[in-house]
Amino acid sequence: MNEDQINKMKIGIKILLSFFVIIVSIGVMGFLTITTSQEKIIHEIGTDHSETLSQTMYFIDDGMREKILGLVMLSDEIFVEKFLVDSNSNYDVPIEMFTNNTADVGPVSFSVNEILNNDLSIKLQNSARYIENKYRYELYNEIVVVNPHGFIVASVKPLDDVSVDKSDWWDAVVTTGYFIGDVQFDEDSKIYTQDLAYKISDSDGNFIGVLKTNVKLQDIIIMIYDLRSKNKFLDSDISLIDSSGKILYDSADPEFGNYVPLPEYVMMSETSDYLLSTDQLGIDTIHVYAKSQPQRDFPSLGWTLVLKQNTDDLLKPVVGLTNTILIISITTITSAVMVAIYVRSSISKPLVKLKDASVKIAEGDYDVDIDVKTDDEIGDLANKFDYMKESIKFTNENLRELIKLRTDELQNALEEIKNNQSFRDEMTESFTKKILAPISSLVKNIELFKNEQNPETLLFVENDLMQLKTTTDDFIDYYMTRTNTTQYDMTDTSINQLMSESVALFDKHPKSSNISLHIDDDDVKVFVDKKMFKRAIFNILDNSLKHSTSGKIDIKTRKIGEKQVEIMISDAREISPDQSLDNLFELKSPDAQTGDDPIGLYVAKSIIIEHAGTIHAQSNDFGGVTFFITLPIFEN
Repeated sequence: MNEDQINKMKIGIKILLSFFVIIVSIGVMGFLTITTSQEKIIHEIGTDHSETLSQTMYFIDDGMREKILGLVMLSDEIFVEKFLVDSNSNYDVPIEMFTNNTADVGPVSFSVNEILNNDLSIKLQNSARYIENKYRYELYNEIVVVNPHGFIVASVKPLDDVSVDKSDWWDAVVTTGYFIGDVQFDEDSKIYTQDLAYKISDSDGNFIGVLKTNVKLQDIIIMIYDLRSKNKFLDSDISLIDSSGKILYDSADPEFGNYVPLPEYVMMSETSDYLLSTDQLGIDTIHVYAKSQPQRDFPSLGWTLVLKQNTDDLLKPVVGLTNTILIISITTITSAVMVAIYVRSSISKPLVKLKDASVKIAEGDYDVDIDVKTDDEIGDLANKFDYMKESIKFTNENLRELIKLRTDELQNALEEIKNNQSFRDEMTESFTKKILAPISSLVKNIELFKNEQNPETLLFVENDLMQLKTTTDDFIDYYMTRTNTTQYDMTDTSINQLMSESVALFDKHPKSSNISLHIDDDDVKVFVDKKMFKRAIFNILDNSLKHSTSGKIDIKTRKIGEKQVEIMISDAREISPDQSLDNLFELKSPDAQTGDDPIGLYVAKSIIIEHAGTIHAQSNDFGGVTFFITLPIFEN
């Protein structure tokens, strides 16, 4: 279907087609999501089970280490070493001299009872009892300590012989430091046992004896049983195999001593992982395994803990979700078709009416009735369309009046621009006159001083210079305020010191004696640009001195609460009762205030506002004006 064909399709068909495409897309995405989810679920479960088995295998390894090395540590390693060293010094004859459960070895003679009751045997008995209490069952079938000659020098249970047969286990423990025997299973008692041996060396590393035990492994079987009792392992089979692939225990209860299939055992090459396989019946199975690892000074047992689980059991929730999505999809498709039919009728018909109305309007018929009455976006569109129709009709009928109205608006805008330009011209002329006046006076006074050499003339020169500086400062402040280019150098300073320095600017003013400053004893700090803020105070004081009839200016500071400080500047200017003070701070043209500074208070207010402060004016009891300035108190 090309673009022209799509454009020619009716809107109702487009809506139906759009719904169909959306539904199909949702179905495809759902199928892909479920397929991907199955793979991800298997991976997540395999990883989680692998971590659980690794943790269980760690507890098994650590438990086996404790069962033999714990005996030495609990019996006091230093004592064991000393006992063996002292004992070995008395055994300096071959083992062949031993007969009838009694050995006559040089000056020493010992019996089975003496061995059972010596200090090392008693310590081993206590250590074994402590460990067995922890595991809550009889753990040891045998615990003996053998010296390098093969004589038993300590035992926790009665002996038939005081010597041991130096077979392969002896060579293994002497060479490697450990011996881990094959697991044995007693069919009658259903008990698993294993021989363990540990080489004992002195502090210099010399071989001084062997600790040999025969331990029961029921705690390991219980640990595997408890592991399988967890909810996530209820449908699984857990087995323990040795380094040759022989099954030591299997929760499915196969015969002890069977071997796992060689391919399966070979694939378990990592320390901990999972793999997938399919049997001859086509059943998919996940195999999760974790291998025994060395524990500090104890070697690996060579065992592998294996978990098998049918992947169909793992994916039951996903299969259920798939069926649910299928049902929801069918229901959604049916509902979507019904909604599409309804939407087609509720959208397509009003749009057709709007189209027909637009054709008539284009032909010049502005009296056409747009009959669309709905409380939705289509109805809103129809209302806007009807408004547009009326606007076009009104425009056509009143075009000349509209042109005149727009022309008047344009002339008003041009007049406003002209007035703004006139204001700027007036400001420029005012500044020019203010600068030229002190310059002319300054030239005359300098010439006068050259001719007469009168020191008093210097006072006039100084006054002219101050007036010139004030005017240029006003111009700079006005420009920077209007263009927002003022740069502030903020610092924390005392409000009392700041006001004192501001008043000091008028020390050489003819009316300086009329200014009185009353500062609050509770001095506070404010965060200001000292130069700019003193400029603002200067402008206010200058304005008050010019307008005050008595010339008296009263300044006070006071703290307001914990957050603000207030400055009050009062003068005695004459104001009428009905005069508004709101426009004092407005920017005015020079001829609006004869002889007054047109921008001083405007610049002062701008500076104070930039310092997060406020300023307003109101009439006072002297018949004049009081300026109220507030600033935030600086807090470290």
